[in-house]
Amino acid sequence: MDKDKNENPIWNTEQATNASAKQVGDYIQARINDYKEDGMNGDELFDMWKGDFVSFTTTTFSKTKEATKALRDFLRANGVYIKKSRRLIAEELFDTLQKHEPEIWPVNEKDRPSWLTNQTNQEAIQQPSRQPTQEPQGRPQNNQYNLVNLSKLYTDEQKYSGDSDNFDFKYSIFSDLCERTEVPREAYLRAFPTMLKGAALNYYYTSCKSNPYITSLTDLCGNIKQHFEGAEHERNVLTKWNDLTLRKELDKNPGKSIEDCLQLLVQKLRALQLGLEKDLRHEKFFLNKLLTACQDHL
Repeated sequence: MDKDKNENPIWNTEQATNASAKQVGDYIQARINDYKEDGMNGDELFDMWKGDFVSFTTTTFSKTKEATKALRDFLRANGVYIKKSRRLIAEELFDTLQKHEPEIWPVNEKDRPSWLTNQTNQEAIQQPSRQPTQEPQGRPQNNQYNLVNLSKLYTDEQKYSGDSDNFDFKYSIFSDLCERTEVPREAYLRAFPTMLKGAALNYYYTSCKSNPYITSLTDLCGNIKQHFEGAEHERNVLTKWNDLTLRKELDKNPGKSIEDCLQLLVQKLRALQLGLEKDLRHEKFFLNKLLTACQDHL
């Protein structure tokens, strides 16, 4: 599954909205291939499907009838109940996507998978809600709902791009959002791509995801931080830091007041401060730089 996910990662809302019919069809087929490769069915398939199609709407599903029908049929054949009715398949898929729990299969449904035949109406009445099942030893619990909520909570601005961001700062945001969405520590490695965008996300999929030497979250964080924020990066940040002055901000913004340009200068210095080597990040060094940058107007 990893290979396909690398080539066709989970879509955000903008991608799902703007995708062409062919792109939607390709995405659906890639997800079906993932599920087949992992042998998913039942509740596990329901959870994964909800996460993979969280950004889809009825309009998105409706762009390709053939692929949408293939997805409906695959889900049904593997224990996820999608109602067959006179309504559009896209509408039934979207309605099921909004449910927090998988719907109980009607006992008399003719297409009901044979391995579900032991479940009776009485069982469905006694156990209307799906209860957490004991996972096999050594296998982490399925945290798909938490990961979906984490993805929804994230904004593009909070993500780490690798270009001019500070990894430690963006990782602190990641940790905080994981706590707020109740993503357990053991699922951080799986959730990690959520905090990435741009060059950092591309690097993760091309160089980290299948790297046999990256086996822990610590390894992954260290690899990405070293790639984007090594010694050369710190030197570049220090060069930009030294180059900033109030005079240059005034020249770049002729229509702004000295107060506005001073605020812009402070914002840029604060952003760069996080990328300096640790010994230079203290407040005294910042204030000294601010005074030097404004010396022509003191």
